[in-house]
Amino acid sequence: MKLDQLDVKIIEIIQRSDMLTPKLSKIAEVLGTTNATVYRRIDALKKEGVIIGHTTRIDGKLVGKGLQSFIYLKLQRNISKDEKEEIGKKLSEIESVESVYVPIGRWNYLIKVRSSGIEDLDHIIGEEISKLPLEEMEVEFISRTLKDGEPILPKR
Repeated sequence: MKLDQLDVKIIEIIQRSDMLTPKLSKIAEVLGTTNATVYRRIDALKKEGVIIGHTTRIDGKLVGKGLQSFIYLKLQRNISKDEKEEIGKKLSEIESVESVYVPIGRWNYLIKVRSSGIEDLDHIIGEEISKLPLEEMEVEFISRTLKDGEPILPKR
């Protein structure tokens, strides 16, 4: 889908909005167009997969999940491609796993985990992650976050 200037501006407003869901009328007002035009454009952007969802960012510390970790996982060498895909799905289903990445390089997976503390993380690793066919695992604790989850704006 080729994005025109109106599409780009709609995406920018949605991503920079402090509202949970920006009102169509507010977007239309800012852009000097009609609610119907904004609705049709947003609907098209969703159908084309440009807009893939709406999320609300939560402060993990305030909801009892203050420890953020990145865990690198290297699978055993004899794992088939189908088994790797299944392992990726299993990782995605772990409640405390916020993100699952497939990096290029030494590791098969990089996962972002939110936990209430060391004991909780130890439980997650011991009861869920370490049961996978792993050759190696490395855990990095995040002491502070400088930038996270900033909007991805289209090229102008």
